[in-house]
Amino acid sequence: MSAQGTFREDLFYRLAEIVEKVPTLVERHGDATLLAKAFLKRFVN
Repeated sequence: MSAQGTFREDLFYRLAEIVEKVPTLVERHGDATLLAKAFLKRFVN
């Protein structure tokens, strides 16, 4: 959108500086089990 002129270029560069490291599911011990249980609960009923 920035290249097309529909997004402010200065705002794009300000947002591009913000980098958030989100750990992978492998790195988040226990989360896979919690997600599996939540999906089972949602889709089995």
